[in-house]
Amino acid sequence: MKFIILVFTSLFIFGCVTTGGGIIPPPKDKPELKSFLPENRPFNWRLYSGGQPAYPQRELYYGITGWVAVKFDVTEDGKVINTRVVDSSPDKVFDRSAVESISRRTYTYTGVSGVPEGFLGAAAIVNFDIRKE
Repeated sequence: MKFIILVFTSLFIFGCVTTGGGIIPPPKDKPELKSFLPENRPFNWRLYSGGQPAYPQRELYYGITGWVAVKFDVTEDGKVINTRVVDSSPDKVFDRSAVESISRRTYTYTGVSGVPEGFLGAAAIVNFDIRKE
């Protein structure tokens, strides 16, 4: 019996995939977040490292999914500062993991001017989703 439970648990954990860290469309139940993403300003930075959020163990175990809308600033040398949560669903469940993952990111400047400029008010929606493959 213990073997069956161990096999089932292993298959469940390894059969799930965590997608996150990317900019995704706002959730359908939150159309007001469409204006949250700065689409009208060019973001001349490319993700260099970091960004994959850690799925909290309790939420992974219970299959809880959600998203966190985060705003942050990027310094001239590509470091993320002033990370803050704007909205999340479920409320405050994934906030810490999202903020930690965004804060660990570093970016490389890709602008045409060649002179890196900081970027204030960058935004991302970090998605926490478990899907059976």
